[in-house]
Amino acid sequence: VPGHEIASGVLAAVGPCVMTGAQAAGGAPVTTVDEARAALGDAVAIYVDSGPVSGAVSSVVDATGPHLRLVREGALGLDQLRDIVPMLVRATT
Repeated sequence: VPGHEIASGVLAAVGPCVMTGAQAAGGAPVTTVDEARAALGDAVAIYVDSGPVSGAVSSVVDATGPHLRLVREGALGLDQLRDIVPMLVRATT
């Protein structure tokens, strides 16, 4: 649950959402609406500018195949995640 008033309001209106940051793989975290617009362009219909945001980069796990794969290491590293999910492997490109 985000600690952000506008994001919480959007979730209350539309229901649960799952997403990661707007940065490209390996890119720097996106913290402003201008950076998000530069990264995503016309792929997003509406941008809401509520000022700069901060926070840790999320770790992303792909659970769509037969094995759980860490595709982006963020605030939680592979070893920390393996404490919870021992069979997690690092994705290869």
